[in-house]
Amino acid sequence: MTTRWMVTVAFFSLAMAGPGAAQPKPVDPSSPEPHPPVGKPATLRPADLNRSLLRFVEDNSPVRSETENPDEARAYDYIVGFARQVGPADFLAAARKEITFANMLGPDSAKYRGEVVIVEGRLKRIRDLGPTRALEADGVKHLYEAWVFSEIYREYSYCVLLTDLPAGIPVSEQLDRRVTLAGFFYKIYRFRAGDGYRIAPLIVGGPMTERVLPPVEPSPQDAAFASVPLLLIALIAFGVVVFGLVLAFRMADRRNQARVAAARNASPPEFRDINPFPGSPSAN
Repeated sequence: MTTRWMVTVAFFSLAMAGPGAAQPKPVDPSSPEPHPPVGKPATLRPADLNRSLLRFVEDNSPVRSETENPDEARAYDYIVGFARQVGPADFLAAARKEITFANMLGPDSAKYRGEVVIVEGRLKRIRDLGPTRALEADGVKHLYEAWVFSEIYREYSYCVLLTDLPAGIPVSEQLDRRVTLAGFFYKIYRFRAGDGYRIAPLIVGGPMTERVLPPVEPSPQDAAFASVPLLLIALIAFGVVVFGLVLAFRMADRRNQARVAAARNASPPEFRDINPFPGSPSAN
C-alpha cells in the first residue's frame, strides 16, 4: 500500500509539471561561465589604507622612481590611487588635527606616515606633473603638485599631490588663494629652492576646498572707531600747519627787530656838499 501511494504521488507531480516546466540548463564544457567582474569600490575609508606598504618610503629625499626605489615607487602609486577613492567627508572625519609640522618633519615622522592631516594656508602654485604609467593605466589623467604655505608658521609649506582641482582654480605659477584639505602624510620631501635645499611634508590629498571669507558689514561702533584715526590725522596736520606759520612769523619778526636795532645803533653818515656855494660849511 505504501509503495503504490508513493508511485501515485510521483506520477501526479510529473503530470502537474507538464512539458513546459523549467529544466536544468545543460552545461557546455567548451564555454565555462565567466567570473563576475570585480569593480573598484566607489569609496574607501582612510582606515583601509595598508600602511605596511609604506614602510620602504625614504624620508628627506625626492620622490623615488622605479629604478631608484621600486618599493617606494609602488607605494607612491598605491597611495595616490587610494586617496582618489576616499570621500571628503571620510577624510575630514579621520583627520588628526593635533599632528603638526614638528611631528611630520621631526625624527619620529615615520610614526605618522599614512595618517590623515589637515592642510590649511595660502595656495601659491599648481603644476601638472602628469600621472605615472601605473596611475594612467588606472584611469588617472592628471597628477597635480600644489604648494600651500602656512599662515601660522610662515616659514613652512606643504607639498600636496592631487588628482583633481576644484572649479575656478587653474594650473598657475602665481596664485594666492586660501584653501583647506585633508590628506595622507606620505614623507619628508626634500627639494631644491632658490636659497638651497629645503624640506616640506608631502601630502597625498583628497578634494581641495577654497576658503572664501564672507564680507562683514561694520557695526556703527566699528564705523565710529574707524573714523577716529582720520580725525586724529586731520587734527595733527592742522596743528603742524599752525605751528609752522607761528614759527615763520616769529623768525620774520626777529629779523625785522634785528634790522631796526642795527639801524638805531649805527652813527649818522657825514654830510658833504658836493656842490658848495659861497657861505656853505663845505666851502671852508
